[in-house]
Amino acid sequence: MATTTRPTQAPTDPSGRPAEPSTQDLAQAISGPTSAAAAVSTGLERPQLEPPGTSAGAAALASTAWLNNKHVLMLWQNATAKNNWAYLDGGVGWKQLIQTDEGAARGLGLLTSGARISSGIVNAYEGSAGTIEALYLW
Repeated sequence: MATTTRPTQAPTDPSGRPAEPSTQDLAQAISGPTSAAAAVSTGLERPQLEPPGTSAGAAALASTAWLNNKHVLMLWQNATAKNNWAYLDGGVGWKQLIQTDEGAARGLGLLTSGARISSGIVNAYEGSAGTIEALYLW
């Protein structure tokens, strides 16, 4: 699946935004798979972590696929469906939210918005494509 242009810094004004994806990029993104089977195959069909401060929560943070104890510092999205980005602290930087399903992209967009507004702690699952596929907001 083709990825769109990744922003390298927060836009300062409308003319400072990252370049828009090409028509071909958009067509490929729209025609991509929309099955929820990918989430089931990775074990992300239901919450697995416990809240921070519990013994079960501390043990689960050792997972390498999770970006743990982060904060969402910035958000970016253009007029294209399924092109949401979140900037995570701790040296992570810009991460694109999952693109395979518009509903999932909207849901993760709402969670990252809540995390930004509340300054809440986030644990984000980075899938094999480098996109955020699941999110805990504490």
